[in-house]
This record gives sequence, C-alpha cells and structure tokens, in this order.
Amino acid sequence: MAHGLSHLIPQRRMRRFAEYSTGGIGAMARAHDGLPYYAAHAMLGERLGQRSLPWRGIPPSHASARRLVADRFDFHMQTEFSGEFLPKVDGATMHYSIEARGPFLDQKIWEFAAALPPAVRLHGGTLKAVLREIVRRRVSPEAAARPKQGFTVPVERWLATRWSGMLDRLLGETRLERGGWIRPGALGAPVRKAVARQWVPVQIWHLLVLEHWLEKNGEG
Repeated sequence: MAHGLSHLIPQRRMRRFAEYSTGGIGAMARAHDGLPYYAAHAMLGERLGQRSLPWRGIPPSHASARRLVADRFDFHMQTEFSGEFLPKVDGATMHYSIEARGPFLDQKIWEFAAALPPAVRLHGGTLKAVLREIVRRRVSPEAAARPKQGFTVPVERWLATRWSGMLDRLLGETRLERGGWIRPGALGAPVRKAVARQWVPVQIWHLLVLEHWLEKNGEG
C-alpha cells in the first residue's frame, strides 16, 4: 500500500476488535464506511442527504458482544448473503448464460451448519475449521492448511495509477450531480486528494461505476 497507509490497517483492526468486544453486532454493522464517507466529505445530494441504513442504528450491546459469532452469522445471512452474494452470482451468470451454483446452498447443509456452535466452527481458533478438517481427511493436509485467497481487484491502487484517467468522468459535470445523488462540485477535492495519496477509496470507485451505469441506462 502506497505512502505508508499500510501501518494504519493493524491499528484499525485493533480499534474495531475493541469496539466489537464491547458493542457487539451494532458496532460491527457500523464498521463498513459507506454513506458516512460521503457525508463526511459533504458529497450527498438531495436524494441521499437524509438517507440512513437501518442496521447502522443498532445500539451497542454487551449481551450481543458475548454472542457476537452467532449474531454475526444471522446478520450476514439476512444482509450480505441474500442481498449481495447471491444476486451477484445469479445475475452475472444468467446474463451470460452460464450455469453456476453457490457452494453449500443445499437447505439441509445450511440448517446443519447453522446449528453448529461457534466452538465447532472455529475449533482451535481456525477459520472454516469444519471445511478444513474435511479437506485434510479427503484431499491433503497441505490443501487444508492453505491461506485464504480472495478474488478482489486492487481498484483502490489501480484507480490512482493505471486507471487514473477514468476518474476524469467525476471531475466535470456528472450525471450523479444532475440526478441529485451527489452535491454539485463536491467530487473534485476528494478525487484529487485520493490520486495524490495513490490510494482511491472504494466509495469513489462505487460512484464511478454508478456514473457509468447512468450513462448507459439513462439518468431517469
């Protein structure tokens, strides 16, 4: 990560761990910086200025902190799983006539896994402990011990380097502004600051994607 930003990640993780251990799922639901980023930079237009997400209002709870793993599982199922992962896989594959299935979506497997206590799911402090044990027995210990590998694209860095020209769309009059999503003239300073730091927040990437979508599909 450029310009010394990498040292902030451990600090942020430690701070959030302290918040989760005292505030429970309410603290975790507020950890992802979505609308607050835009509000902090005074970006939001009249269509979004008064909007809020209901789960950001979940109050801190010591009781929830004591059952955080179970609460996080339920929250994930109700929000990210059904609202993000499934639509992405199903929508993208159907659009391109590709047959795909998300793993472990069988109802009986889901019910069985949901009933497992955290001590089993995180046996020995290991993430995906049950799956790793199955792989260890049926595939190999080496495969079971492999670290997690994501499929993300480093858009935060690429937008500041190889894709930096794409951000020009956000520096003039935009459809986001005309549609009331973003306050007129609010994007210039955050975009230039992000490029200078060589690290563009993912929230700006989201705006760029939405601008492209509006251009293709119409501002209405």
